[in-house]
Amino acid sequence: MRFLIYDTELEAQKSCDDIYAMALQLFVAQGFTVIGGRVVLDESNPDTIALSQTVRWDEPTQRLDGKWVVAHPEKYSKAQFEFPDGSKSIDYVMAALGAVVVEEDSTDWFPQSEEA
Repeated sequence: MRFLIYDTELEAQKSCDDIYAMALQLFVAQGFTVIGGRVVLDESNPDTIALSQTVRWDEPTQRLDGKWVVAHPEKYSKAQFEFPDGSKSIDYVMAALGAVVVEEDSTDWFPQSEEA
């Protein structure tokens, strides 16, 4: 799995917030409703609203080397959503994030558990 890599927690959290905001826009573009930060299939149905999950992209995690990692948005199921012009949602998200380091995960990023 790939991750976005940041020098500071603030940069990583901003990335999570930006991905979250863009995801909400994509849901709205697909006809969903967002109520209180939750994506709702049918706002006229109270059960649907109650069962909706809060949308949050990821929580930044600090590696042993001090860098902060965030899950790459390509893993999201709607990342390959295709617009009428042929572009994909992941293209817009990554362009909006700007130049960011992307790395494959590694077992040496975090302390190994003593049970391993």
